[in-house]
Amino acid sequence: MKIYWTNKNDWDSHFWKHRYVVTLDLGVEFNVNADNGQDALDYVIDYCEDHCPGFVAAFADLDDDERNEYYCGGNAGLYLTSDFVGLAEV
Repeated sequence: MKIYWTNKNDWDSHFWKHRYVVTLDLGVEFNVNADNGQDALDYVIDYCEDHCPGFVAAFADLDDDERNEYYCGGNAGLYLTSDFVGLAEV
C-alpha cells in the first residue's frame, strides 16, 4: 500500500482540526488535514496534479458519462479518475 501526505505540516500541527484518509484504487491512501471532506478531496486532486497525474484528468479528456461519474475539484477543476474513492475522518 502506498501512502501519500498531501500537507504533512498541517497534519503534524493538526492545523485544520480534521484528519482524513482518502483511499483510491489499488489501496493508494492520502493522509490529509482539512477543514471538511470536500476540502480534503480538493487537496488530493491538487496533490495528484503534481505527483500522481494518473489519478486526474482535465474536462476535455473525459466524455459526459465520465464527468458525471468522477469527483471534480482542486484549484484547476480537475477530475479524480479513480473508480473507488473512500473518505474517512480519523
